[in-house]
Amino acid sequence: NKIERKLFKLNQKKFSKNLSTTAEILTEILVELKKRAKGSSFSGSGYTSRFHDLNAMTQGFQKSDLIIIAGRPAMGKTAFSLNIARDIALKYNIPIIFFSLEMTKQQLVYRLLAAETEIATTRLKLGNLNNKEWVKINKTIETLSSLSLHIDDTPNISLTEIHFKIQKIKSQFNNIGAIIIDYLQLLESVKKTENRVQEISQITRNLKKFAREFNIPVIVLSQLSRNVESRNSKRPVLSDLR
Repeated sequence: NKIERKLFKLNQKKFSKNLSTTAEILTEILVELKKRAKGSSFSGSGYTSRFHDLNAMTQGFQKSDLIIIAGRPAMGKTAFSLNIARDIALKYNIPIIFFSLEMTKQQLVYRLLAAETEIATTRLKLGNLNNKEWVKINKTIETLSSLSLHIDDTPNISLTEIHFKIQKIKSQFNNIGAIIIDYLQLLESVKKTENRVQEISQITRNLKKFAREFNIPVIVLSQLSRNVESRNSKRPVLSDLR
């Protein structure tokens, strides 16, 4: 009957939505390559930062990618990711959400201000500054205040809350550039299990889904295994991430 035919057509449309032939995909790639060829020397389609060698290797932070930045404590992961957040927000004039599960908003902004002004955080907090430094601080604050950089310092935040806050910012600004999470091991799993490795795997799968759903790079900081410190060579290997 007519209703069955209509339902069949709707289902057919729904299930064929993500099906593409290689010819269709290659045509899209060809158009993309031609656009890049007309652009600058950097042909990447992702968001770039001040780290030029990294831009060249990754072609920028790609939309729908889950990116893990891993290292042992006190190696500069937070400072590095703050610079990335600032660069993307400033260059592309796009909202960025920084989820800080360890440090407070104030601590993060102090670090960002210190990096931009090249004045030590301890001196900033003391306020023992000369006139030249005050001018630099005021100018930096003016620049940073114009950024659409949103910081959330909810401790032990859940994936459900992260998803809700991404939706909120996207609906408010009608766009979103990327999210950064500092850091992976402090995230709350949806389903609690005795095996933390399985929980982390579940969390990363969900974060990858967020990247696909919102078509944004999801950048997650992660601690590395202590095994790296017991080896002669301190250079991390992929198994240290687990």
